[in-house]
Amino acid sequence: MNSVIRRLTTILLATLALSGVATGQEFFPVKETHASYLGITVTAPGTEGWVVAEQRYKAGWRLAYRNAESTAESRTHAVFLKSDQYKPGKFAKKNGSLEALAQTVLKETSKHDAKNFTTKWAEIARADVQGLEAWRLRFAWEERNNPNFPGAVFLMEIVQTLMLHPHNPDQIISIQASTRRRIEQEPMDADAFSEAFVGALQFE
Repeated sequence: MNSVIRRLTTILLATLALSGVATGQEFFPVKETHASYLGITVTAPGTEGWVVAEQRYKAGWRLAYRNAESTAESRTHAVFLKSDQYKPGKFAKKNGSLEALAQTVLKETSKHDAKNFTTKWAEIARADVQGLEAWRLRFAWEERNNPNFPGAVFLMEIVQTLMLHPHNPDQIISIQASTRRRIEQEPMDADAFSEAFVGALQFE
């Protein structure tokens, strides 16, 4: 499993972590648009009252948005944006295609804590983002044994969009929208939540 797939898997694990415990990241109130030196700007629609953590490193950028009290509430939602920069030509050499990468990431969704999480569904489909090729993964986990909510059963729905930067074929972008609710609570629309955020991306 190459480094980008490992990083995308880390996003999945962070999503699971937000369902029950703090992630250790330092979050700040969302007050402004976030722009990356990698040529992505996020206007973050629907994040009023949210907090954000940002991480920049040599060849990548990561943002995590969540509602401020996500570890104390039963209904939560969060967004993770991850961007990784390959050396010229390396993305195609390592992954073959964006679809192949998406299929590999989908397989990784089954590698979770089987004691506390059960896969309910997992699917993949071609998508378009601003006229560009993208692949959208949709999957859901049933969560039990959350120490913050003894006896509760939750449904976590994740919509993950994978695409290449429109001006850079060696830069992979992943946007993962996650919702969680008790199974008896009113459903949350993870697809609409994801589309609103992805639609707000701007590229230099």
